[in-house]
Amino acid sequence: MTRDDYKWYLKDSRWIVLAKYVKKRDGVCQYCGNDSNLNAHHLRYISGRMPWDYPEDYLITLCKGCHEKEHKEQKELTRMYNNMKLILKSSEIMSKLKNG
Repeated sequence: MTRDDYKWYLKDSRWIVLAKYVKKRDGVCQYCGNDSNLNAHHLRYISGRMPWDYPEDYLITLCKGCHEKEHKEQKELTRMYNNMKLILKSSEIMSKLKNG
């Protein structure tokens, strides 16, 4: 699923209903307590699932600022994780070359 696909899916009535429910359930940002500009946020993503196809406990309410920060931090963690995998793979290759 591409980023554009995902944005389109967020306009689906099934997501809109679920997001409204989550925001009403929580009432405020679960990180900072702000009660304006609220967004429903997936705590984690499952490959192949539609945004509305998650259990309620996979969703929390975040304000716009916390939501943007959360996604920025997640993107950075993913980048760091991918870099570590490359380093480890390179290290394994170098070890094999040294040990013949």
